[in-house]
Amino acid sequence: MLVDGSPAPPAYLFVTNRGAMLHDLDRPAVPQAWLTMGFKIPNYPVGKRSSAMIDMYRARKEHIEAHVLMKALETGGRVPATFDGRLPEEAFGLQTEPRLLVGNAYLLPPPPEGNKEVVGVLTSAIVLEPERNAYGVYRLADGKHVICTTPLTDVEMDLYRASPATFFGVVRSETKKGFTDPLDAFDFLHETYSQTPREKLLEFMADWPNQDLLQKLDQARLSEHYCAQMATQIWREHQARIAA
Repeated sequence: MLVDGSPAPPAYLFVTNRGAMLHDLDRPAVPQAWLTMGFKIPNYPVGKRSSAMIDMYRARKEHIEAHVLMKALETGGRVPATFDGRLPEEAFGLQTEPRLLVGNAYLLPPPPEGNKEVVGVLTSAIVLEPERNAYGVYRLADGKHVICTTPLTDVEMDLYRASPATFFGVVRSETKKGFTDPLDAFDFLHETYSQTPREKLLEFMADWPNQDLLQKLDQARLSEHYCAQMATQIWREHQARIAA
């Protein structure tokens, strides 16, 4: 492909029907669709040349502007139904049990090395719609973090679909509806572990191989490696549950 007689430069390609939607306002509902591709960009879209979690994360950082644009295409506004910020299901009594909220403490199943339930404070969570489960990261009294799943009711699923960005009681600037690609699992973990002290991360990774290399990494790189390894496991488990 030539442009003014010279080889065309690298470019991002976005295709969407958003324009058609804006010019067809009389229709009650128009399904939204979009896709993105890279021209002469070897590592875009993310995962084009590598399936390793850490490489996908770094490719996304390199093309963060394109990623943000795709997020903007996914975002849609909705007029609130209540004046106090609650969802209709909560305001009008359809949801009687309190839902999971970041910052609250919950009783968790016994850890592998114990036989007693433990208390953990929810620090981050995400919903996987196909499983109808919430994956939560909980901070225990000793400072360790564990991941637990919680089944969601029909009403809770409706609440989540209505407002995924605020379902867990905090406003998240970037919210996905479950794990639609491997980096969703990475983001879910990185939200917590990007702030974990380097010494604590090394403690979590004490039985990992290549300790000499891990000891040389700074906090940012160490948290990326930790999240990449853990996210790979979560993604594989998620895919296995979907396949089952």
